[in-house]
Amino acid sequence: MAGFTKNAIQDYEVIAEHSYNPRANALVVRFLDGSSYTLSIADLPRKYRSNKPQWDRARLSQHKNALIVYGRGKRHDIPAHVIHRYGKPL
Repeated sequence: MAGFTKNAIQDYEVIAEHSYNPRANALVVRFLDGSSYTLSIADLPRKYRSNKPQWDRARLSQHKNALIVYGRGKRHDIPAHVIHRYGKPL
């Protein structure tokens, strides 16, 4: 594994694009490896939910391995491994 470093981000961790579906109250996330997930807000663990979140304004982190959501002045990062674990594959 030449060139592999401890902090290397794999393709399945890099978020290529995301969108919010207000009707289903869910995030749709596509990763760089081509896999896509539907993440229902109700399925998230409590520490990733916030009071009056702005899911439609979710942003990507600098390294594109987490979604950043603000709610009531607090920042919540939803990492890629949480999306893989609690999301439903498309």
